[in-house]
Amino acid sequence: MNKVPKNVRESMLSLWIQRYFPKEHQGKVWDTFSLGKGSGMLLRMASDRISIFDFVLPFTIPFKGIVLNKLTIFWCYILEKAGIKHHVLFHGEAVWGQLVGLSMLRDITIDDDFMRKEIIERCVIVKKLNMIPYELIVRGYLTGSGWEAYQQNNGMVCGHLLPTGLNDGSKLPTPIFTPTTKNDKGHDEHVPESVLIAKYGTEIRELAFSVFNTISRVLSKLGILIADMKIEAGYDEKGNLIVADEFGGPDTCRFWLSTMWQKAQELKTAPIGYDKQFVREKGKQIQTLWGHGINRLKPDNEEHVNWVHDCVQFSKKVIIDTSALYLEIYNMITGIDL
Repeated sequence: MNKVPKNVRESMLSLWIQRYFPKEHQGKVWDTFSLGKGSGMLLRMASDRISIFDFVLPFTIPFKGIVLNKLTIFWCYILEKAGIKHHVLFHGEAVWGQLVGLSMLRDITIDDDFMRKEIIERCVIVKKLNMIPYELIVRGYLTGSGWEAYQQNNGMVCGHLLPTGLNDGSKLPTPIFTPTTKNDKGHDEHVPESVLIAKYGTEIRELAFSVFNTISRVLSKLGILIADMKIEAGYDEKGNLIVADEFGGPDTCRFWLSTMWQKAQELKTAPIGYDKQFVREKGKQIQTLWGHGINRLKPDNEEHVNWVHDCVQFSKKVIIDTSALYLEIYNMITGIDL
């Protein structure tokens, strides 16, 4: 069962890259290509695909991949200043230079101007890591699956007993570490932080908080809150635990404007965010064959997957509005208008 709908499985850039470098992995959004077994490096490309509730939708969001890639690069500089290691080795023009060098015996040329521009905007070369099979999630505010767990488990969220009387969007007394599994078939599941600490030590939690706190401090000066953040990590050849994958973007963070959060809390609800929550909410409203929204379908059920891939349609306006949200949060964070 393929996770990615056929009509969005390959972009023009992905097919072009595969002329020179074999695809090693296809995720929901990012494609990864091998640069040779001995290189210790991988090429990662951010597509415009979008996923909600562990389903990849059968359409793309213009500019989305560019935003995710460029925000990851932006945060790399911030993390470096804070002494936090990440896996990005080359970005921008340097990626093209590396690819030309690695393919010098084949027909890649500097004349491929369109693909060169796409690679510069969508690709990074990263260090190959031994990845940890968990998503490291830090929550500063109660919402999403954390809010659902709080309601269902008498205030318990991933092993943390939270105060009574909280509502969707409530600020937590202190941020909490709430890791999840990375399931290939079904939905990800909450894991008590004690499980990860027993396996990897306290540095796993410390890394997650370091990234969350570093990025949060920068955004707070801009009037932007991070409700929650997902990062991934892995070990390099020296056994160092470092940040990997994508981070600090609207696919892995919920961004709220502080002014909008304050107004929403007067109504005891969460505000509208500058992230893919907008698409999630639209997905909840779609009537499936089973009488409920996409959020209640099962990604390990082939019939559900095929229905999403073949039948789900969003209006052109929703697609345009989603693209605008991604572009706007990029502009608010970096000051650059794409």
